Amino acid sequence: MQLIHSDQQCVLTSKSSSEQCQQTLALEKAQDETVLLREQINSLQQYLSEQLQQQQVIEQELDKTNQELELMNTEIQLMAEAKWLFFEEIKEFMKMLPGDGEVSRMALLKLFRKFYNEIDVSKELEPVRLTSSGKR
Repeated sequence: MQLIHSDQQCVLTSKSSSEQCQQTLALEKAQDETVLLREQINSLQQYLSEQLQQQQVIEQELDKTNQELELMNTEIQLMAEAKWLFFEEIKEFMKMLPGDGEVSRMALLKLFRKFYNEIDVSKELEPVRLTSSGKR
């Protein structure tokens, strides 16, 4: 009878050892998963941080480009206004011109010189080139 009791104890001990083993394995698995999740979270945080930095750089470049475009727009508006004023002056000179062709030619040349002296022709005729930094 003692032998049966001893066998039952072995079976009970074996069952409790097995349960403890399973609990330990489950705990280790949960810890491993926690470590893996932490690594994934750190990796995602780093990725998002890099993406945010890239977005900020792009936004800064867009702001610079927008400012340059606004400046160019202002320059274009000023050039259009200068052109309009130039043609208004031509109309006024045309009214004052006598019928003599040589005098008319001289008056127009005088007007052209006056107009071109008011603007920097070499700058106006130079094509606009933007470098990689966005500067002219």
